[in-house]
Amino acid sequence: LREVLCGPRVTITQADLNSMKEMGYISDYDNAGEDADEYGYYAISPDFTKYFLEKTKGNTIHEWDAIMQAEIVLRCMIKKTYPEIEKLCYHNFSDIDILEKELTHTYPELNSLIRSIYKRWITKDYEEYKKDVSIVDAISLSEEVKFILDNWDKFTQYFGDDKLEKWKFKLELLKRVRNPLAHAHPDFITETERRDLLNYCGDIIRLKPNINKQANKLALNAI
Repeated sequence: LREVLCGPRVTITQADLNSMKEMGYISDYDNAGEDADEYGYYAISPDFTKYFLEKTKGNTIHEWDAIMQAEIVLRCMIKKTYPEIEKLCYHNFSDIDILEKELTHTYPELNSLIRSIYKRWITKDYEEYKKDVSIVDAISLSEEVKFILDNWDKFTQYFGDDKLEKWKFKLELLKRVRNPLAHAHPDFITETERRDLLNYCGDIIRLKPNINKQANKLALNAI
């Protein structure tokens, strides 16, 4: 119930929502007049739901935790789609032209992404945190989202072969609210964006089991 009302809906499916509605545990806010835009569902009554949300604030996943979990899933998609990218460790490539030549024959679509982060990648001491840092470790959330959207045909398999339009808004919202949270400006985010963020992160996190499944298919097709 807390997942439905507070998000992110990591384990809740649409079938679960339908069942809870049929059993009377939750109701749509569409039937609750002026509160219709505040939350997607309410339990027992709108007043009880507000009380419940207030009392469970400390027990729900934080927005920043949700973003980090979602970002890990998106990065995993890139790693599984481009397995050779993890072999590109920055101490082996002091020249961008050499690096691009290495990529051109296998992953030409990666060139623009690599060039955009190359300077940051080789100048920042990532090895302070991890040994043998690959270039994928330096990709930001904004770059991950842009790359996935620009190469949707490569990633749609992980999203259940959904159309780009279904996920574009979700991923763009994730990218947009990340910086205000990272720089301690949660007041720049509306309550609606906060609620949607948690729900969208939950949608992304739930994709994780499908990543290995699709990656295994790619590996088999390559044999």
